[in-house]
Amino acid sequence: MRRSRGARLSDRPVAGRNGITEVATNYLTTRQAAAWLGLSHRTLDRYRLRGGGPDFHRFGGCIRYFPGDLKRWAEERRMKSTSEVAAPIAGRPRAHENGSATQQAP
Repeated sequence: MRRSRGARLSDRPVAGRNGITEVATNYLTTRQAAAWLGLSHRTLDRYRLRGGGPDFHRFGGCIRYFPGDLKRWAEERRMKSTSEVAAPIAGRPRAHENGSATQQAP
């Protein structure tokens, strides 16, 4: 069977257990996921260590990202203005939480 040039592997049905047809899903490596998000792979490494990043999967010693999880994580960070409060990164306190924010006199 010949595949058309534009067909993606993720669209190709494969035989699953008990003869059930499943769709093969392409997981992304850290570098591929970072490129998809427009981030450094080191940033994703830090997010995995500290939390706050997209969900990931560990298959043995391999870290993989599901494209749907990346999209959902990116959508959760959509903003309409730079004055909106962003979701905090786990392990990194905001200025007002660690006492470094300037306080006004009463």
